[in-house]
Amino acid sequence: MAFSIKDPETDRIVRDLAKRAGLGLTDAVRMAAENELKRRGASPTASPEVQAAEFLAWMRRKTMAPTRASRAKRSRPRCMTSTACRADGH
Repeated sequence: MAFSIKDPETDRIVRDLAKRAGLGLTDAVRMAAENELKRRGASPTASPEVQAAEFLAWMRRKTMAPTRASRAKRSRPRCMTSTACRADGH
């Protein structure tokens, strides 16, 4: 299997990483990919199916997590925006 990197900036970054780490290009790409998987909570030694499931679960947690604004909106009593709940009754 082979990759063909056609983006000059990506090529430069991978070569710089390989040089700094004292690795070949293949090992530098593998190290970077494994580190990214670890950062995302996936196990780099797991099967591709398990890694994909772990990544999808991570994405769901990130996209489904309530934001500060949505939490504040839900916690506000409904009558705060309604004129029917005003203290003076108007």
